[in-house]
Amino acid sequence: RLTNAAGGASLGLNVMTIRIADDERIAGRLDSSFVVSGGVDGTINSIAVSTNLDIVIGGNFTNVLGQVRGGLAVISPNGLVSPVDPGAFLSGTNGGRIRTVAVYTNGLNAGKILVGGLFDSVNGDPWTNLVRLNSDGTQDTAFNIGTGPNSLVRDLQIEPSGKVLVGGEFTEIDRTNRNFI
Repeated sequence: RLTNAAGGASLGLNVMTIRIADDERIAGRLDSSFVVSGGVDGTINSIAVSTNLDIVIGGNFTNVLGQVRGGLAVISPNGLVSPVDPGAFLSGTNGGRIRTVAVYTNGLNAGKILVGGLFDSVNGDPWTNLVRLNSDGTQDTAFNIGTGPNSLVRDLQIEPSGKVLVGGEFTEIDRTNRNFI
């Protein structure tokens, strides 16, 4: 899945991350300044780019470029892993699945990160399948979604107004019927 194709796009593969530059000089050429030695030890399911060009990746992994990260990591534009670490996403005692990430790019929530997937806790705190993180990786407790979606969140989109569109395999959000969207 490629995102932000107009301003350059990023794609993650099992142990390699490729950054494709679209600078109108030679569209699609490999950005050799983006060095990510060591890669990721699992799959990347989603990529989002913040306004400061940090790259947020979500997926099924535990290690990014030699740093322990439980399914979510932030990589700076120079290819280094950011200290942002929200802790473990769990489903019971098993690792949770991060399916999608999105970053607010404007308004009061600019820089905050939405994470969707299949999990019931983040860093030991109860969050069901959808959580919003502050830009430093801490949980945004002002984001109150009650009991959350009752099953897997597959996709998130943030509208320019700040409203969030959620799609997935759920039939309820906070015990209110919301069949898949």
